[in-house]
Amino acid sequence: MRCRNCGSKARPGRYCSGCGMLQPPRVAKGLKAAVGILGVLAIVLLSAVGYVLLKLEPQRRAVNAPPAMLAELRDASGAPAREPSGTAQETQQDVVPETAAQPDAPKLQSAGPETAQTPAEEQDTPEAAADGTQTVDDEVKAIRAEFNAIEENRQAGRYEKLALRQSVSAWMDGSEPACIVLRSGADGLDFERSYYFEDGMLRFALLEADDACRLYFKDDVLLRLRYAEDARKASDSVDYDGSGGAEYDAWREFALSEAYTLYADACQAAAAQSGYVLPGSDSRYLREDDLRGLTAEECRLARNEIFARHGRRFEDPALQAYFDACSWYTGTVAAEDFDESVFNEYEAANVAFIREYETAMGYR
Repeated sequence: MRCRNCGSKARPGRYCSGCGMLQPPRVAKGLKAAVGILGVLAIVLLSAVGYVLLKLEPQRRAVNAPPAMLAELRDASGAPAREPSGTAQETQQDVVPETAAQPDAPKLQSAGPETAQTPAEEQDTPEAAADGTQTVDDEVKAIRAEFNAIEENRQAGRYEKLALRQSVSAWMDGSEPACIVLRSGADGLDFERSYYFEDGMLRFALLEADDACRLYFKDDVLLRLRYAEDARKASDSVDYDGSGGAEYDAWREFALSEAYTLYADACQAAAAQSGYVLPGSDSRYLREDDLRGLTAEECRLARNEIFARHGRRFEDPALQAYFDACSWYTGTVAAEDFDESVFNEYEAANVAFIREYETAMGYR
């Protein structure tokens, strides 16, 4: 370099031989080199961070991805493989009790719905939200309590077991099924399905193979689908809440369709044993599924047996002869003296419902 004072050749950081002025060191060049090195390091670091995030992203998205076994259940059952819409929330414990194994059924490696001996905190009465409505957690807790009661009664032998067909059994609470179980292999499907009812409505469904889907219902609305990839590790389950999505609705329709078809089958089987056409018409609201498949004469008998339960006699000789042959019938009230005010709310609604159905079908 040259001296800035006299122009003579001089070395950085030394005195000029011409004028004696101290020359500045090459600091600027050193700083540029340092800044360049730091810049290169920053670029490398950012690239590494981006690479790591890119690798982790598929794992993060996998939390909301359809579980593999659900796809297998879809292949077997015809239900969709896509997982329900809604936010996936991992929970710490699964307290849904396990379905009691039957002596004649194959033993499954199941974490199933919870036993009747659930922890005390799960037995609490559901509390309403601040606005007076029930939250999903409250409703699920109520369903669990109903399930526990059904399982306790079933294990205690308080229900009558009714075989519908091979590997399909119903446990009857009077004339209505409280629980229906299809063992693995029933209807050609390699997973077990269990359905639980309260007041004629589906409340809980369990679809179980190596993995398990638990479905909680209120008024035929699927409140929660709870999925465990390994049925033996129920604590690793993920909750899917919500409704309206195509996947969520499809799982709901699959469970509802099979459950209510089996419910009607169980009621008809019980009726054949009891002598009633519709044995539950005095204790629950009838659905169209209960009447579908009945002939005009069977609908007429189903409507009139509601009257016959209260001892009404009939002017039609054939109708009177039919009920006289029923072991449960005692005709003591003349037709002109019968007062429909003796009907309870279910009976009154069901008489009107059957009449409407008969009219719609052209039976009346």
